[in-house]
Amino acid sequence: MFVRKHHGAAVIVFLIMSGLVACSNAQHTAVIAGSIEDAETGEPIRFAQVLVEEANRSSRTDREGRFEVRFLEAGNYTLKAWRIGYEPLVSLVEVGGAGSDTSHVILRMPVSLVQLGEVIVDGRGESHVMSDSDMDIGGRRLRQHLGTTIAETLDNEPGIAMRSMGPAPARPVLRGLGGERLLVIEDGGRTGDLSATSADHVVAIDPLMTERIEVVRGPAALLYGPNALGGVVNAVRGYVPVIMPAEIHAVGVFQGQSANDGLSGGFSLEAPIGGFAVRTDGSLRNSGDVSTPIGILANTALTTGNGSVGISRIGEWGHAGVSGSYYTSRYGIPGGFIGAHPQGVDIELSRRHLKTKGMILDILPRFSHLEFEGSFSRYFHQEYEASGTVGIEFGLLSYYGRLLARTHGRRHNSLVSLWGGYRDFASGGFTFTPNSREWTVAAFRYQDINLENMSFQGGL
Repeated sequence: MFVRKHHGAAVIVFLIMSGLVACSNAQHTAVIAGSIEDAETGEPIRFAQVLVEEANRSSRTDREGRFEVRFLEAGNYTLKAWRIGYEPLVSLVEVGGAGSDTSHVILRMPVSLVQLGEVIVDGRGESHVMSDSDMDIGGRRLRQHLGTTIAETLDNEPGIAMRSMGPAPARPVLRGLGGERLLVIEDGGRTGDLSATSADHVVAIDPLMTERIEVVRGPAALLYGPNALGGVVNAVRGYVPVIMPAEIHAVGVFQGQSANDGLSGGFSLEAPIGGFAVRTDGSLRNSGDVSTPIGILANTALTTGNGSVGISRIGEWGHAGVSGSYYTSRYGIPGGFIGAHPQGVDIELSRRHLKTKGMILDILPRFSHLEFEGSFSRYFHQEYEASGTVGIEFGLLSYYGRLLARTHGRRHNSLVSLWGGYRDFASGGFTFTPNSREWTVAAFRYQDINLENMSFQGGL
């Protein structure tokens, strides 16, 4: 065994206990209540997603097409709504005006056909610089491009490429930057894997049950860690629930692939229990060797399993919760090319992950809320040679924590963040990599200013 035990988990326990205490009696009484209808038939649209962008709060319509977003401050908000099969809507809503704390809205969504993105061919020979804005890929767009890995799912997006040594160990490359310069994270936190250290190591995220994928570039990427020079790819899973579901809600996904006889399936379940929100999910993926026009690419099979359970306490003061997840995978790396094992290699890994996350309203002056999160990961990885012997193995213990204070206004948003991490790495077998311990502490400030025709962002 090459992993040493430590007492850093006490930090996680402290964050859990402090987050579950209601720390403020301040009132956030403003409410956005409304319904979403089919623009042609007037029928209610069930299970549509609703997001209040400035407050970072979301909801989902019930069977009657109704929704509510509670615990808001008075002000102007951007309300976004989307549902597979309908065109997304954006509406500006004023809350807390005219002597009422509840704003009622009715959104009518037109039906949308599946359309391909347009291709513009410009023969003038001019240089066009790609937009540096963030991406938020979810809903129908995510399902249309859903692949075996996060990198494969994003491969068709502008400015994003993929590096790979087989179907399993694929990782995104953003504007030519990868490795440690590009963070691939899950629910805003580190995955605790070793995917950035070598091209044959996988990202310990299965995209099958991912709600959406965010791509963050520019100054805002600093909020996720000090080395995000190339940007951040954030897979939003929702391990820790942040909204109270109106009723039991279940989702099932099934996917098949002909090129490798692959099958995958997954589910997620959300339910309200008293003042708590409970969520669980699971997925399985199995595929054989990849077929190519010149034959079978040997040793490219993949088997992956993933499961999680999370619970949150949600109230007027905010929310706080914990989750636990388990990820396991076995996959092959093909041989026969330069730099590879002659007969290929099989890799087997597992990751146990604990996470706590929460938000407390009006606990700090000048800031509307304080967010906190902490995580612990235990990662173990073995590589088997063609003879069946273990050639190399790795163990990694990871502890991460972050505090973030946020405020927003009509024309500006401000965030201050304190981030810390600890890693304990060990290796064995035919390797010359020394064991190591690593501590990181960082503080960040982010500010954006939105004017009528332009916006400015800055990070320090």
